[in-house]
Amino acid sequence: MFSDIRVFLNALVGAGVLVFMLNCVPVSAQTGNESFRHFSTADGLSHAFIWSMHQDRHGFIWFTNQAGVNRYDGNRIIAYSNDASDPSTISRGRVPSMLEDEASGLFLFPADNGLDIMDPVTGQFRRALFQKGTIEPRTSHIIYRDDDGDIWLGSSGSLLHIPAQDLSADTLRASYYALDNRESTYIMSIARGGDDFLWIGTGSGLMRFHTDTGEFSELGEMDPDLAFITNTAIWALRNDRNGTLWIAALRGLAHWHSDAGKPVAVHTLGEGSPDLRNENFQGLYEDEQGRMWIGTGFIGALMFDPESGVVRNYRSEPGNLNSIREDDVHFVMPDESGNVWFGYHNHGFSVMYSDSWNYTYEKISEEHEWNHAINFFEGYLEDEAGNVWLGTGDGLVLRPAGGGDQRIYRPLGSTMQNERNLIWKLIPHEGNYLVPTGSGELYLFDPRRGSFRNIPLSKESAFIVDMIEGHLYYFINYRNSGMDLISKEDLSVTYLPNLQNDPENLTEADINPVLDASGDINVVELPSGNDNTSWTLYAFDEETLQAVGDGVPGPGPVFYTRPPLLSTTTPGIAWGVTAEGLYRHDLINREHRLLYQTYAGLLSSFNHPMYEDNDGHIWMYVSQGFVKLDPDTESIGFYELQPDRSPITMGWGWHTSPSTGEIITGGQGGMIRFNPAETVTNTRIRHIHITELRAGPEVFNTLYSPQESYRMAYDRNNLSVSFLALNYRNPAGTRYRYRLQGYDNTWNEIGNQQQIYLANLAPGQYTLEVQAAPGPGEFSSAIASLPLAILPPWYRTIPAYIVFSVLFIGLVFCIDRVQRRRVISRERERTREKELEQAREIEKAYQNLEKAHKNLESAHQNLKAAQEQLIQQEKLASLGQLTAGIAHEIKNPLNFVNNFSEVSLEMIDEVVEDIDKMPPGEESTAVKQTLADIKANLRKIHDHGSRADGIVKSMLLHSRGGTGEMKPTDLNALVQEYVNLAYHGMRAGKHPINVDIALEPDEAAGEVRLVSEDFSRVILNLCHNAFDAMRDKLETVNENGEKNEHGKGKGNRSGNANGDTNGSGNGNATGNNGYNPRLTVRTLRREKWVAIEIEDNGPGIPEDIRDKILQPFFTTKKGTQGTGLGLSITHDIIKAHGGSLDIESVPETKTVFKIILTDGV
Repeated sequence: MFSDIRVFLNALVGAGVLVFMLNCVPVSAQTGNESFRHFSTADGLSHAFIWSMHQDRHGFIWFTNQAGVNRYDGNRIIAYSNDASDPSTISRGRVPSMLEDEASGLFLFPADNGLDIMDPVTGQFRRALFQKGTIEPRTSHIIYRDDDGDIWLGSSGSLLHIPAQDLSADTLRASYYALDNRESTYIMSIARGGDDFLWIGTGSGLMRFHTDTGEFSELGEMDPDLAFITNTAIWALRNDRNGTLWIAALRGLAHWHSDAGKPVAVHTLGEGSPDLRNENFQGLYEDEQGRMWIGTGFIGALMFDPESGVVRNYRSEPGNLNSIREDDVHFVMPDESGNVWFGYHNHGFSVMYSDSWNYTYEKISEEHEWNHAINFFEGYLEDEAGNVWLGTGDGLVLRPAGGGDQRIYRPLGSTMQNERNLIWKLIPHEGNYLVPTGSGELYLFDPRRGSFRNIPLSKESAFIVDMIEGHLYYFINYRNSGMDLISKEDLSVTYLPNLQNDPENLTEADINPVLDASGDINVVELPSGNDNTSWTLYAFDEETLQAVGDGVPGPGPVFYTRPPLLSTTTPGIAWGVTAEGLYRHDLINREHRLLYQTYAGLLSSFNHPMYEDNDGHIWMYVSQGFVKLDPDTESIGFYELQPDRSPITMGWGWHTSPSTGEIITGGQGGMIRFNPAETVTNTRIRHIHITELRAGPEVFNTLYSPQESYRMAYDRNNLSVSFLALNYRNPAGTRYRYRLQGYDNTWNEIGNQQQIYLANLAPGQYTLEVQAAPGPGEFSSAIASLPLAILPPWYRTIPAYIVFSVLFIGLVFCIDRVQRRRVISRERERTREKELEQAREIEKAYQNLEKAHKNLESAHQNLKAAQEQLIQQEKLASLGQLTAGIAHEIKNPLNFVNNFSEVSLEMIDEVVEDIDKMPPGEESTAVKQTLADIKANLRKIHDHGSRADGIVKSMLLHSRGGTGEMKPTDLNALVQEYVNLAYHGMRAGKHPINVDIALEPDEAAGEVRLVSEDFSRVILNLCHNAFDAMRDKLETVNENGEKNEHGKGKGNRSGNANGDTNGSGNGNATGNNGYNPRLTVRTLRREKWVAIEIEDNGPGIPEDIRDKILQPFFTTKKGTQGTGLGLSITHDIIKAHGGSLDIESVPETKTVFKIILTDGV
């Protein structure tokens, strides 16, 4: 098709030149990076004269012309022309305008004495005539719909009003308004003017039509300059979004602002606009961005952006297919996708679209043909002075920074095309350049002298794979032949046959040096003679010239279709293209992930190297352009190269300009430059439609007559589905994929195929979904869907199942009745025997049940007694623990009794002796003094005896259980006394430890109503638990401290004669690896409650048993050391006192039991 268009265009070049000369208007080049596709009658267009264009709601482009109507879908042009023998065709040839009725989906066209109405479902036309009595209009030209839905028809000398109505009727209501004395004047354009009038453009000027009175009026007196425009043929009228009326006339352009009293002649639109005076303006269209597109008769098409003031003039360039076809543009229209359509007077139409990216293409030497060696691009370098050096197939090319002619330097010194002149890389070296050639040689180029010096390599004329720069050496690797290392110091060459650098092992290997993200040299070792299958990556030491470590293996064996690429932006990442997709090799974590499996065929179609830009995107050459991969999102973009703006074949060189950030690449025919940061992804396809469904003889138009669901009989389960994506830029490159949900949710790619067959679908519900891509790259998000239902056969329907069920139930019922009669008689006898047997069994079971009840009652009593015994044992156990403490407490007052008794006896003896020795008369004074001392001693003896008696009574109360009566009790004294008893009981036990006792009584605690003999058990149990916990931690600490000896503690405890103690003990634990057991007991009083806190610095309570420790019989002690009732009884006693027990524990730090009492406070 395109070759036919080119032939047709070449035939019209002479005519284009003639038009150019007649117009005498300068032709401007296209202003953007646009491409054009042209269409004429050779492509199926019914006529080359285009009146108007329209894009319908489905995205199709419609054209009206001198021979009917055409619809274009990106693939073909469908013509709807008049056939006098067929009443279902359009009624006339010339169709100047059209209208789409979105409510009904019909298309309307002006006709003689009516409208031609097309049904897109059938593609057929019918003619709806105006009602009788309506004056028949002359040939109609323009059809227009106002904001109220009314239709206006402009014709020769008249205006017809068709109010909103049912368009399916054969007769339409209409009103006729004649132009006074203007029967020969065409109404060519219509636009809304206000609430009560329309603007009417006629062949002789601009008028108003007053809709309330049905009268026409002139504009009145105008400036000559303006009247020159408004009093001639008005081809088009358009209201823009700002309320400005644009007027396109035969002799100029004008616009009328809504707040202005008259229109203004437009002589220029802004910077870049041609002179618009006396020009013929034919078409007006406002796009979604508010830009105005203007078609003219002699200066092509104009685009004007009112916001930016930008003006673009699209002109015909004879011989250039990448421009509009002619400067006589009847109509210009942008579509929803940003394409721009141009309708011509003589040459059909064109579509213009902007490339998805902006790139620059140039030949290196315009003096030579594209296939000359000088135009074969490979190397690129910018020096410090801003000069650009290019490596070509015919030497080095210098492009001076300040401009001027480029210069060429050749190793051979002649223009003879030879591989020795092919320079594919430049590496700076001390002001010179190292340049490898296609013949396997290496030269040092002196740019000041323009001379080349050969550097002999170890391999003569061997194939050089690559050359890169390290820290100490330049590395050149050969295919399957080791590598040369060129010293940066003196350019001496060291040959390395393999990574082991073993003089005795001269086996040559394929080793490829690469740079990592840090700029260090790594080496990829490939099996000799079997490259690109399995490989290992090594770090390389430039000091020892050896590989470091065991290396990191790749995922072998894998066949790479392109050379692997080590990332220069992400450390440890390598990329490899295989027939399955793109591998992401994480060489640090030794993980390999396969990406882009859907695009494996596209990526593996060429073997050119990949390139990574500064943002980590991967670029590679594919057929007709480049793809850009974003591995993070697994997105892909395709960037097409225009055939006349690209090299014929691509080379292997990729470069980045340090001054502009552009990527430079190329091959035979020149080089390409583009900025990767300014590229955009492919234009998406906005419209994709499922157009037709075939099921046996049934055909469904799914586009214009859609159904909620297409239900097919079970024997019509072989379906044919056609679909279409509207890709006006590159319809041949459109790719499709589909999936049938309910059968398989996997997408199936089918290339550019626009029809699929679904065979032998099982009964069920399905949804067919179709997506399209405008070319290589990602599929657009638009999805066309088609709901399908394959009905089951009648015997697999619900009514059939109901009938089958009823029949089956009836059959079963009959069989059951017969069988039941047979069985009843036999069963009755058996039932009697069973009833007797069951009665005996019931009697026996009742007796067993009564016996079991008695046993259960007995067991309950035993269990109750055992529980009481355990509780009593727990009391006795705590009493046993108190014994040592009580003994200690009784011992103190008994010591006082004994001591003071001995002192008293001695004092009596002394008195007797003193009396004998004293003179008469002095005895009474001395005796009184001595007797006073003896009395004081006896009082102390009495106090300490009373204290011992009180301790014994407390012990008896503790063991007997007391009366259970709550009495006001000195809380501090109770806590202090039983903490001391617990401590001395522990010290007198089997495993004593030294503990610092810290009592912190709140003097305001006062008296609290308690059952003291019960509450004392709470203090004892909590203190004993604390001592046990600190003992366990102390043993653990000592074991971890390599079995250090137990530290010795010293405690200083004292008490007065009343039995009060200071409650402090200073136990200095040494040799415990820094751990000092400490028990802190404090009381607190607040307004409504009093609290007792017992805190130890033991190992804490594990989180997993914290909720269990208050349960009966739960213990963490080994063997028979604990009954598990201590904390349970403690908790019960606290609850009996109307209190609560809170537990706070920090592992290896502390545990705090907090008793809060509210009753009796």
